[in-house]
Amino acid sequence: MATLKEIYAQLDVLIEELNDIVDNTENSNKASDIQKDVLDRLEYAASELDTIIADEIDGLYEDDDENGFLGEDEERW
Repeated sequence: MATLKEIYAQLDVLIEELNDIVDNTENSNKASDIQKDVLDRLEYAASELDTIIADEIDGLYEDDDENGFLGEDEERW
């Protein structure tokens, strides 16, 4: 299974490739559709994924009782 960082890197490559297509296509309708229907959404997804990765690095998803999450071996009182 790929890591979030690997998926982010793949999204970045897709975004670059799609930007090249948009910039180099002679059909403006096609470029517009790719931009609004695909590229904008991929850029949004990449931005959201980047935020999740940063939160993960900052320990937001750590399993401890202080954050309201319990580890596998922990029980509520």
